[in-house]
Amino acid sequence: MTVKTTKGLQYVGKIVSSLILVGALSAGVYGISNFLFRIRTIEVVGKDVYVAVDHRRISRNLLFFPSEKMKQTLLSDNPLLKSVQFRKKFPHTLVIEVTAPIPIARLVTPESTVLVDKTGLIVGLDTGQNSLPLLRFNAAQDAVGNTVTDEGSLLALQCISILDKSIHIDEIAENDGMSLLMKIEQTSVIIPRDVPIGQTVATLQTLITGFRIKGTLPKVVDLRFDKPVITF
Repeated sequence: MTVKTTKGLQYVGKIVSSLILVGALSAGVYGISNFLFRIRTIEVVGKDVYVAVDHRRISRNLLFFPSEKMKQTLLSDNPLLKSVQFRKKFPHTLVIEVTAPIPIARLVTPESTVLVDKTGLIVGLDTGQNSLPLLRFNAAQDAVGNTVTDEGSLLALQCISILDKSIHIDEIAENDGMSLLMKIEQTSVIIPRDVPIGQTVATLQTLITGFRIKGTLPKVVDLRFDKPVITF
C-alpha cells in the first residue's frame, strides 16, 4: 500500500510539475511578446473623425489585440460610426480605420433642421453652411443618432442616392398621399410612391439630360403616368 501511495504521489507530482512548467513558459512567452509587440503608436485613418483612445480598455499587446471584439464594442458605443477596421503594423503600430456616415440631405423636423445620410440616420445638425437637398416631411426624430422612419423621407433619400449628382435637387416635399414633389432648379417633378423608385429616377434622369441638351427645362414633369406629362 505504501509503495502504491508513493507512486501515486510521484505521478501527481509530475503532473503538477508539468503544469507549473507550462504555466511558466506561457507567462514567459506572453511577457516576451508584450515587450516585442507592445503597442507604442496608434494611427487613426478617417475623414472628419476624432478618436479618443482609453488605454485602460485597450490591449497593449499588438500580437494578441482582439480586433473583432474591439470593433463590435466601438460600433455599439458609437452609433454614428459607419464602419471600423483594425490593422496591425508590426512590431508596434495599431492602425484604426474609421468611416463616418456621409450626410446627403437636410431634413426639417419640428425642433430643428438635421443632416441625414442615405439610410435616414441623423448625423448632425444643419449649420446652414451647405447646399444639400432640403426635405420637408412629417419626421419627428430629431436627435442625433436616431434614424428617420417616415416613409416619405426615406423615399426621398433613395431618390437623392440614385439620381446622378450632376442633377442638383433643391427640395423634396410631400405632394399628396400618393406622390412627392421634387424641385430641380425651375422644374417641379412629381414622383409617384407606387412605382419602383429606380425606374422613376431613371426616367427622370433621361428627361432632364435631354432637356438640358435642348437648352430648356420644363416647369413641371409629372411621372405618375405611363407616359410622363411635361408642361412648359
